[in-house]
Amino acid sequence: MFRKAFEEHGYWQERQGTLIVVEPDGTIVGEVSFFPVHGSGPWWTSYELGYVLYDPERAGRGYMTEAVQLMVNHLFETKQIHRIQLTIAVENLASQAVAKRCGFTFEGIARGAFFMHGAPQDVQVWAILSTDERP
Repeated sequence: MFRKAFEEHGYWQERQGTLIVVEPDGTIVGEVSFFPVHGSGPWWTSYELGYVLYDPERAGRGYMTEAVQLMVNHLFETKQIHRIQLTIAVENLASQAVAKRCGFTFEGIARGAFFMHGAPQDVQVWAILSTDERP
């Protein structure tokens, strides 16, 4: 399924896409994806990002920070959007650190917004606006 999707559209479409993070030797280390927030329509001017580092041993090397910054810059430069947001598990300190380094602002807690580990979980909401200063 992974290969088929790549052959069809390279994981990149008009309203959603995935940036694959690859080392120079070809090792795939993670991904950053974007997708619209709250469905469709011209009145929504925001996207959400999701990102994951596949190998915890590669943590702390800046892969996700660089990939998220690249994705944020690309989306603001090529899409008519004003906001990019992240929803991050409350206990995911590494992801929160990426958000901070990339210039996102913590906006609050969305209580019970994500179903994981058999129960609703609280998540943090972070956002950056096209008018915000970026690193």
